[in-house]
Amino acid sequence: MRLTVVLLSQEMDAGIQAWQLRWQKLQEKERKQKNALKPKGASLQRPLPCQ
Repeated sequence: MRLTVVLLSQEMDAGIQAWQLRWQKLQEKERKQKNALKPKGASLQRPLPCQ
């Protein structure tokens, strides 16, 4: 039973890490798209709102 729990925990950790990596890549992609839509210097004029 203990081995099953350890293996399951490791699989969950790996799954969470993979999900976080995909999420970070998605956010980075969206940020790049938003920056591409702004004129140069627009991001310097006002700070981003806190989320």
